[in-house]
Formats: sequence, C-alpha cells, structure tokens
Amino acid sequence: MRKNTGFSFIIILCIILFTGCNDRSNSPEETITVPANDNTDSENIIKHKLLENASVSNSAIWLFKFDGQNTTWRIVIDKEWEQRVVDEINSLNLSTADENELSKWSEPCYGVNIGNAEGWEIWLAYSDGLWLEKDGSLYRADFDIAKYFDKASERENTQEFTCDSGIQIPNAAILSKYNIKYCRKSTDKLTNEKDGVTLKFISLDRDIATLEYQNNSGNGFSFGEHYYLQKIIDGDWYDIPVAKSNYGFKDILNLVNPGESRQIKCDLSLYGELENGWYRIVKDGFCADFSIPFLNDDEKGKLYEEAREARKQEIWAKASFDIDGDGIIEDCTITPGPTVGVCTAFITAYVDNDEKYSNLYYLKHGSFSFSEENGEAYIVIDSSIDGENLQTERHRIYAEEGTIIIDDMKLAC
Repeated sequence: MRKNTGFSFIIILCIILFTGCNDRSNSPEETITVPANDNTDSENIIKHKLLENASVSNSAIWLFKFDGQNTTWRIVIDKEWEQRVVDEINSLNLSTADENELSKWSEPCYGVNIGNAEGWEIWLAYSDGLWLEKDGSLYRADFDIAKYFDKASERENTQEFTCDSGIQIPNAAILSKYNIKYCRKSTDKLTNEKDGVTLKFISLDRDIATLEYQNNSGNGFSFGEHYYLQKIIDGDWYDIPVAKSNYGFKDILNLVNPGESRQIKCDLSLYGELENGWYRIVKDGFCADFSIPFLNDDEKGKLYEEAREARKQEIWAKASFDIDGDGIIEDCTITPGPTVGVCTAFITAYVDNDEKYSNLYYLKHGSFSFSEENGEAYIVIDSSIDGENLQTERHRIYAEEGTIIIDDMKLAC
C-alpha cells in the first residue's frame, strides 16, 4: 500500500506522461452548472476559500470517493476543467462547523487533492455538507461534489486507481480518530527476527524512533529507507494513514555486514499526533513494536510482572477443560494484562492451582466467557460495534507445543 513515495510523486509522473495531451481546443466543452449553495445562515458566513492557493498550472487535480469499503480516485490533467472545479469550490459561502460533527461523518464521502504554487498539496475531504481541511478546520457548505467526481471519468486524460479501505482519502489521519474504516486491517505476517537478522526498537525521542538491525546471519543484509506504521485496534493490527503530504523516501540500499549492527531513524511525525496505544514500525518485512507513552524494556517488564501478580485479583472468565487432550482437566482463566490504550489479557491454565500454560494476548474490548462444543473449547467475546448493538465472536482455544493458542488472535508478548 505504501510502496510508492507519496501522492506528490505520482502527480509528477502523471504530468510527465500527459503534458501536452490536454489540448481540447477542437472538442466542444460541456456546460457545468454552478450548484446552489444551501448554506443560508448569513450571520455565520466567513470569508474563506478552500482552494484559494490552488495552482492548476503546475498540478493535476485528484478527486476521491470512499463508499464505506473502497476508495476510488481519479487524476485529471485538463487545466480548463481543473480551474472550473477550483472556482466552484472557492465560490462557496462557508460557515464554521464544530469539531464534534466529525463523529457524524458518513459515507459516501469525497476528497480533493491539488498542489499550490510552491508544489505543496492541499487536501480537502467532504461529506454531507461538511468540509475538512488538513489542519483539522471544519466548515459547512453544501456542494454536489458527486457530479464532479463522475464527470472526471469522462475527461480524456483521467487516470483511475482504487484502494480497499478509506486510508487514501485526504485527511484520513483525522477521520481515523472517529472511524476505523479510515485505517486498513493488516494481513501481514510479520516478525522482528528471521534468517539470523533481528530488528529491535531502541528508543523514542519526541517523533523520532530509533531502531537497530543486528545481523547474525553470516551474510550481508541490505535494507531500504521505506517504512510504515501500524496500530493495534480491538485486537488487530491496522495500517494507519499518513497525515503529511509531500513526503518521500530515498531509493537507496543500506548494508549491514555479518556480525554487525546498524541503527536507523524513523520520523513518526508523518502520522501526526499519535494517541496512546501499541504500535509497530514495519520495514523490509520486519516489525518493531513500541507503546505510547513509550516504555523501555525495564518498564515493560515491570508492568508485565505487576499484571501477572494481580491476575488472581480480577478474573474476567473461568472454566474447566482438558485444554491439551492429556486426560487431565485444566482450570482456565482470562484475566487483565498490562494495558497502554489497548486491551490485553492473560490466558492461563492451572492444574491444582499450579500454572501449566500462560500466554498474553491482544483482545477486543468487551465481555469474555468460555464455551465448549463437541469437545473443543472456545473463548467468546461480546463487543459493541456502535455503542448499542453487540457483536459476538468465538475463537477456538487449545494447547500446542507447550503453549496456549487462540485462533485468529494476536500474542502480545
């Protein structure tokens, strides 16, 4: 998803490919009707143009649509048509809207991306009369943006792309605070160690994360500059959207010789202000996890041990099963684990009050119980999907190779 180096790179590529192809002097131009602006609250109207600094002379215009599942964006290089769209948006009578209205943001929603005279990108998102700018400013003005998105497909020099989430919509980093749809669930199978090479998280100084590659493979190991960020949300890892425009990574390879280590820096300001929680930086097929607030190894170890000692003080669920099939019944419990903005839980099996198995898992926030069906044990999680209605999940639990396994759940240790 983040293999390319940001929107600006693709804009430049499109301009190179299509410059000179947008001469429509011999083609009749359709008339675009100015949509009526229904914002009639004249007392709150402000003097502000959403695309005041847009420059169609040196950039394409990108129009986006997110339908709740997939994002489609269309890149148009047609200067007259681009200017017409910019003028229509700049003609809107805007009134300020309260930030709380973002909690009601709905789909389908739309986005606009265009460069200014200096080449910096302007991002707008639109839904049901609300306009969201990159700095979080929110305005109200009705606009038939769907018509312009549809018309974009008819332009001669339009390129179209798709993504299976809302993560590519402009200002998705802001919208993701309110709705998980603006992140993308990860299917990556990642580890911090493979083939003798280890990636370790060292420190976090403000927005700068320091990682370290250790190469014990016996061969040289090369890595690139690219990285991206994921966060644990309700027990699953999600790619989170970038908050900055005009960013990129150097297309170079770095070498770590056998038996040596090398530290690298990752600038997390790309993702804006990060909320408390558990994150991991993904690069070169490796991952390195950390928490905000940041905890070093000693602090994490202390937090872990304190949670282990407190396990018997609060039990979320308890049941007895032959969890490993050895003919002996184990007493199984779900108890709170250490938490920093996420839900973790110890899953423990005892025999005569002696711990036999124990693992720490990321779980969804909700209520927990055990169940048994056809001789197999399950963890049942009831969680709210909208603050009212409950969603029930069942995950098989069993013991294998000396540890407890929960199907489709992530270990937190």
